Amino acid sequence: MKIFLIFILICSSLNAGVSILDVITAIEKVESNQDKYAINEKENALGCLQIRPIMVKDYNRITGVGWCSKNSKIN
Repeated sequence: MKIFLIFILICSSLNAGVSILDVITAIEKVESNQDKYAINEKENALGCLQIRPIMVKDYNRITGVGWCSKNSKIN
């Protein structure tokens, strides 16, 4: 549901003359106050966008890349 809301926000903002960078910056401010080292131990989310392990696993599956973090529980 959260991704759908972000998609709607991006689409509507592009029609309003707002850049994608403005949207990403706003998401960073909400998620972590733009702290690139932010860690949410409860949700195991990392970084300024609070990326969770399932998103990294999905990215790795789609792209064939092996991204991981020493701070996460990603295998």
